[in-house]
Amino acid sequence: MRVINHPYKFFFGNFCQHPGLLCLLIFFLPPQFLKAQKSIADSAVSMAFLQVGYQGMITHSDLADRFGYSSQLGMEVGYKFRTGWYLNTGIKAFFTDVIREDSLMSNLIVPGGFLIADNGTLTGIRILGTGFLVPLTIGKIFPLNPTHNSNSGLFVEVGPQFFQHKISLFPTDEKVAAISGDYKKGYDRLTNGIGLREVVGYRYFADNGYLNFSIGFEFSQNFTHSRRSINFDTGEIESNNRLDLLSGFSVGWIFPLYQRAPDKVYYF
Repeated sequence: MRVINHPYKFFFGNFCQHPGLLCLLIFFLPPQFLKAQKSIADSAVSMAFLQVGYQGMITHSDLADRFGYSSQLGMEVGYKFRTGWYLNTGIKAFFTDVIREDSLMSNLIVPGGFLIADNGTLTGIRILGTGFLVPLTIGKIFPLNPTHNSNSGLFVEVGPQFFQHKISLFPTDEKVAAISGDYKKGYDRLTNGIGLREVVGYRYFADNGYLNFSIGFEFSQNFTHSRRSINFDTGEIESNNRLDLLSGFSVGWIFPLYQRAPDKVYYF
């Protein structure tokens, strides 16, 4: 099979064309979240925050039979309380170019690994694993130095999430009706379900408002099910419950939504 994969081009060319609804959440945050003057270095504070991040994930169990190493890019919005507890949610895009479905389109491939286009010519195919995740988590920050910047420290967060993934097919040259429109659904392996997500790591909020980040290790157990009635290439119905596992690392850049207290000035 002639496969041409460009996952990052696909992500930025398609996902970024549809601005996330998370930006609207910032619009409707209560004004007091943005107006209170606070100093992170002096004391524990409450604040809203926006985070953009990347997760590099290894697949396990049923998900490993379909995809290899995968990436996630997305945004999260949350609110941190003075006690160190916080809530956050968001949306993340899932994508990978490592596809392990050996039988995929086996009934359409001709010798040489090509497809026959509608005009009778041969065309290659671009195959990507795509999807999205919507987490809803609760977390707790444990300061390493409570007397100085008690808003930063080790953190643990856990909560449910919705996970959907599928195989996206793109002929590289000409249109192929056999994998277009509703026919594409017979090959895309659309799957989704509810799962659990756990993250452990370190969060840092700087008093200067610039160096705010999180790093950590992430794990998720997703209980999913196929949403297609039959796979055209195998003629089989996927009726079994799936266990899609992910584990890996995460990095994020945080934008606190609050107004810093003015610097202290002393007169003699």
